[in-house]
Amino acid sequence: MQTEATPAQADVSELDLVRRCQAGDTEAFDELVSRYRTRVFGMIYNMVHSEQDAWDLAQDSFLSKAQAPSSTTPFS
Repeated sequence: MQTEATPAQADVSELDLVRRCQAGDTEAFDELVSRYRTRVFGMIYNMVHSEQDAWDLAQDSFLSKAQAPSSTTPFS
């Protein structure tokens, strides 16, 4: 599981990835998930203290953002 962006990936702005994701680019969505999954999991785990629940809630968070109406704010 990759948790750190490669140099080429780090050059792509979050806003660009969000815009591409909104346009249906699944690779952009995958990149956003890769960049943020560890942080999102950590924040949720600190609240629920259950690894399985934290991963489930993190996944739900990403999916709900992907299915939400367009917004230019990355994962706010």
